[in-house]
Amino acid sequence: MFIALLIVLIVFVIGFVVLMTLLRTMTSETFVKLATNKVRRFSKRKKLYSIQDLHLLNHDREKVNVNHVIFGNKYIYLISDLFLKGFVSGEVNDNSWVYFNNITKKTHYLDNLNKVSEKNIQDFAGILGISKDLIISICLISNECDVNVNGYKDSEKVIVHYSGLNKVINSFERKQIGSLKKEQIYEQYQKIKSRNEEN
Repeated sequence: MFIALLIVLIVFVIGFVVLMTLLRTMTSETFVKLATNKVRRFSKRKKLYSIQDLHLLNHDREKVNVNHVIFGNKYIYLISDLFLKGFVSGEVNDNSWVYFNNITKKTHYLDNLNKVSEKNIQDFAGILGISKDLIISICLISNECDVNVNGYKDSEKVIVHYSGLNKVINSFERKQIGSLKKEQIYEQYQKIKSRNEEN
């Protein structure tokens, strides 16, 4: 029994060290890979459909890009990865937010994530022909980024750290609302999958 516990502890420590090393040397590409694996593991464990790396055209023939989509039992989750190391601030209705990069020590302007999320929700609702109330947009940011946006309270457009993604989706899936029918979920999944393959 002691040997088994010791082995588990050693594996955990090695895994933790590897993860910390990855986080310290992380690039945008590494972050997207980690996020992709996280979404796949979560979807597999919960037995949910998911699609990675989406490139679609909306009804106005404009490009819509989303890193991941999870088809939950109660909502469809659009997840966009943003590798940010630093601090984001602004007002909820500003066209852009201020991003201070801790690595380069420079200030940049970032598109208002609230407005980007709203457009993604509207585009996907139009593509699927469903109410936008069934869609949740999640901006997944690296743990090393702090966000302080005045007036940001919208529960359908979420900004969450990498470490909190599973918790956020689980909280939405536990809401006391009706679940989507399995046939509906599969139909929506196939529709987005085929549209993605066309592009």
